[in-house]
Amino acid sequence: MALLSSMNSRREPVKEVNPSGVKNTIYVAVAKDVKDSKLNVIWAIQNSGGKSICILHVHVPAAKIPMMGAKFPASALTEQEVKAYREIESQNMQKTVDVYLAICQRMGVTATKLHIEMDCIEKGIIELISRYNIQNLVMGAASDKYHSRRMTDLRSKKAIYVCEQSPASCHIQFICKGYLIQTRDCSLENFRVEATSPLVQQMQNSEVGHSPHLISRSISHDQELHHHRVRSISSASESGRSMASSVSSSERFSSFETVLTPNLTSDGNESLLDLKMSYLSSIKEENLCHSSPPGVLDRGMDESVYDQLEQAIAEAVKARWDAYQETVKRRKAEKDVIDTIRKTKDTIILYEEEVKLRKELEEALQKAKEEIDNMKSKLDKVNKELQLALNHKSSKENQISEASRTHSLQLLSEFSFSEIEEATCNFNQSLKIGEGGYGKIFKGILRHTDVAIKVLSPNSTQGPSEFQQEVRWFDLHFDTLLVLSYQVEVLSKLKHPNLITLIGVNQESKTLIYEYLPNGSLEDHLSRNGNNNAPPLTWQTRIRIATELCSALIFLHSNKPHSIVHGDLKPSNILLDANLVTKLSDFGICRVLSCQNDSSSNNSTTQFWITSFAKGTFAYMDPEFLGTGELTSKSDVYSFGIVLLRLITGKPALGIKNEVLYALNNAGGNVKSVLDPLAGDWPIVEAEKLVHFALRCCDMNKKSRPELCSEGWRVLEPMKVSCSGTNNFGLKSCLDKQLNRTT
Repeated sequence: MALLSSMNSRREPVKEVNPSGVKNTIYVAVAKDVKDSKLNVIWAIQNSGGKSICILHVHVPAAKIPMMGAKFPASALTEQEVKAYREIESQNMQKTVDVYLAICQRMGVTATKLHIEMDCIEKGIIELISRYNIQNLVMGAASDKYHSRRMTDLRSKKAIYVCEQSPASCHIQFICKGYLIQTRDCSLENFRVEATSPLVQQMQNSEVGHSPHLISRSISHDQELHHHRVRSISSASESGRSMASSVSSSERFSSFETVLTPNLTSDGNESLLDLKMSYLSSIKEENLCHSSPPGVLDRGMDESVYDQLEQAIAEAVKARWDAYQETVKRRKAEKDVIDTIRKTKDTIILYEEEVKLRKELEEALQKAKEEIDNMKSKLDKVNKELQLALNHKSSKENQISEASRTHSLQLLSEFSFSEIEEATCNFNQSLKIGEGGYGKIFKGILRHTDVAIKVLSPNSTQGPSEFQQEVRWFDLHFDTLLVLSYQVEVLSKLKHPNLITLIGVNQESKTLIYEYLPNGSLEDHLSRNGNNNAPPLTWQTRIRIATELCSALIFLHSNKPHSIVHGDLKPSNILLDANLVTKLSDFGICRVLSCQNDSSSNNSTTQFWITSFAKGTFAYMDPEFLGTGELTSKSDVYSFGIVLLRLITGKPALGIKNEVLYALNNAGGNVKSVLDPLAGDWPIVEAEKLVHFALRCCDMNKKSRPELCSEGWRVLEPMKVSCSGTNNFGLKSCLDKQLNRTT
């Protein structure tokens, strides 16, 4: 009961306006959101004509009250909770109304306010109109988003309801987006509906201040006309009263039609038609009332004349009504014809645009076809020229191949055994600089050049085959490239700055003569065991050695038509010259790969070499090569990764990968713990990149190992440049030439 009492009390209007001044006050109905009614208030002030302004607002209490993140019906909450929320609502409503009052104040108008709480906004407006006898009201015709230049009808249900249900004494102006849309006058007899477009209203706005007087003069004119008719009827004699009534009715109908016909024909408002019908009924009743009284008949007026006169009046009224309906139909037909003509013109314009667009597309298509035909003819011409060039190239390749076979033996110098004995002082042990499975290596001087002489050991089982392989590699390598139709001068391009140079041979003793490299092998500088006095290498030198070794491997793997795999890459086969420049040596077990079907890959052009007996140094051998016997270029990549780890850590090769991974895992990814301290202070960023790249090269799966010619070079070459300050032009140019050969 307390809650119901509270609801009833909220329905009482709150007034802060003097009801006695309602005739001189314009009431502006405003919405909860200021932006929806701000333009209506401004319009009312600009068109107030000196009248005072009152802000009228209907507050609708919320049906559901938000509480703890949800909304609850008021009946589900306590009276205190509902009352507290209603107080908040009331305060917010007051603030909203105060904003409207502030707008009025900024425009130089002191306004009052009138508000009420109800569950329906339109009913609240009707109640306020009735209770305070409001005679001038301004309210919205529709939301601003529905406004258009041709808007003439009320779009808001609230506006329609107020227009239909408000008392006839209330003059209502309906506004949308600052434009007057319709006006409902305060008198039913003089009721007019103004449907004003924005263009017409702009003309009217230029005459602001005159419109109210014009409306007043129109109303006064109608009233004077009405009084004139009344005076005419009252002053007529009793004998001619029926005729006067007929004339008065006709004049009234004519005046009524003059006022209403423009509006009816402009927007076809059916409410005005109903008003017309009711007005005609009133005319008929008036005619009956003004017909001759019984006293006239008693004075001898013929009843048949009266009936004829009444019938004539009815026919005149009906004829005028029929004429009016025909006018409405004609205006509607004219409007339909105009709309049809406009639509036809629009359709014609669209059709012309489509035709023009289609013509442009056809021209573009024709032009594209001509260009395609032109390109096809050029392509056929180029293909013919290419075929001729290929045939010419094949012919030249055959000629070069024949010439290379004739002169291939001249690529290597032939030394006599006596020259070799003289160069080594009859193989003096003091000149021995190394020893391997092939035999002993002596330092000597041949033809005024320091050389390294590798002599076959009498007890060596691999010596003869290694000799043949070494010679065959240089011979076959050159011959293979020559078969690919390289020019004769391509022999000079095969020399790589990081491959050891084979100077000559002695077929009789199976002796190989190389260029002499005074700084020994990379193994000497990394192990430093026993009598090894080789100084440790700085981290800058190690990065340069890795880059040069990568360049040499790219050169071998990029050979065409078949790649060459070293097969025994390790620090003892990596020699250093006087400037610590890398020279890859010992090609005794290298292999020339050929294209064969690879069962583990969908790529049928995979190059590899298959053997049943894998040769090499175990710690550096590819695990997949050991398991399958398939030797690929990725086998050298694995060995290269082990060499990189040795350059970084200085540790022995056996188990080095697992040792580095274990150290990184325990150190939280910090590579500083695995770096060789003898190399100096490694830059951590470069060291991390180098360690991770080396581990990828050592991946057990060959498909996961990187390509040296692309990814490997992008990692190592910038490191070399950054640590040396300048790029090695000879190394880079050689690599660029080799990469061009691969393409």
